[in-house]
Amino acid sequence: MKTICFAGLGLMGQEMAMNLLKKGYILKVYNRTPLKAEPLVEKGAELALNLSEGVKGVDIMITMVSDDEALENLVTMEVLKNLGEGKTHLSMSSVSPACIEKLSILHRKAGVKLLSCPVFGRPDAAREGKLWLCLAGEDEAKETAMDILKSMAQKIYDFGLHPWVANVIKLAGNFLIASAIEALSEAFSFVEKNGVEAIKLYNIMTETLFSSIVYKGYGSNILEKKYKTPGFKLRLGYKDIRLLKDTARNSYTPMPFASVLEDRFLRALEDQKGDWDWSAIAEYQMTDSGLS
Repeated sequence: MKTICFAGLGLMGQEMAMNLLKKGYILKVYNRTPLKAEPLVEKGAELALNLSEGVKGVDIMITMVSDDEALENLVTMEVLKNLGEGKTHLSMSSVSPACIEKLSILHRKAGVKLLSCPVFGRPDAAREGKLWLCLAGEDEAKETAMDILKSMAQKIYDFGLHPWVANVIKLAGNFLIASAIEALSEAFSFVEKNGVEAIKLYNIMTETLFSSIVYKGYGSNILEKKYKTPGFKLRLGYKDIRLLKDTARNSYTPMPFASVLEDRFLRALEDQKGDWDWSAIAEYQMTDSGLS
């Protein structure tokens, strides 16, 4: 059984690491705030007080942090050298393609293999090992990590040899989810303003043309105003839309709707809702429509 050092114990990382423990992996855990590691330590994980020491002697390092800055500050040349030549770093964070390209250079210098594998799914899916994984990197590294990946996923999608490609897919996917949230909120406000209860639209659409988990789950969130217990924090949704826009700008890709979403997120952040679920942007469409 492989030994793993898992760094980053936020909402998703906590559940992913707990799932790996349940599957029998030998686990070291690191988090900038050690208190978050306590539930895992109680279940048998070893606490690493710093990542540079924590990666010594493990087979794979997994990182699951919030943004580019956090990942770049965490994965230093010292950490990679202590991980060791020929070992694998599995980056599962939602970060920019540019960040992964930058880290790829550092990994090559250290002789460490980099796999990028951002995830789709909320904390409950992580807890049950039912995430959807977007994987890219060297084939040899994929083989090394495959048993771990399978323990976390209901399906793995392979996007080839270049790690950054997986992050392009992740940003595009989160853009589609945020767009669905906005579309739902506009459609709900439209029917409400025209004398029809939004639940009636929700029922017919989610039972017919829009029966996906995104429309069902976020539609329910909006109808029930279930915003204060986040599955994905609003500030992280804003971060991903910002990264999407930056990447689109660099590739000369017009994405006008991304600007609409960015404005929604900025308004919510101004109202101190960064730690709410990202579906809370729907409230601003309702307010703009004169609905409470």
